Amino acid sequence: MSYPRQKQRRHKLETLKRLYSRREQSAAREFALAHQIFGQEREQLDGLKKLLGDYSSDYEAQKKSGTQAIALKRWQKFVDNLQSVATQQARRVQQVHLQQQKKQQVWLNTQRDLRGIERLREKLTREAVQEEHRTEQQLLDEMGHRKRP
Repeated sequence: MSYPRQKQRRHKLETLKRLYSRREQSAAREFALAHQIFGQEREQLDGLKKLLGDYSSDYEAQKKSGTQAIALKRWQKFVDNLQSVATQQARRVQQVHLQQQKKQQVWLNTQRDLRGIERLREKLTREAVQEEHRTEQQLLDEMGHRKRP
């Protein structure tokens, strides 16, 4: 392969590397944000579960202490509503977790592609250096043959 062609090819790979590097950085930011959102949603779910546990325990205690039926019904309705909210939040956590996993996969795939481009660029650079050494050696050999006669 001729030297100008190698240089052109390396330039194209360098451009491609910059493009994939920007993509990788963007994917990394998106994954980090998705991870943060997942953590927040998970914390909300944990808080709801704790609240639900506390109110359920209080409800049982109120039942045993002889609280009026109307008050117990309101308490039960509140606990049921809290359970419903916790169930919805659990679904939300699952959705956010799936989104996080997708963002992570995009990021990992982009990293893999970038590493492949870097390896190809390194290979082309090594080949260019080898080609230069061969050309230089050929010139030296030719110069050595000219001096001998």
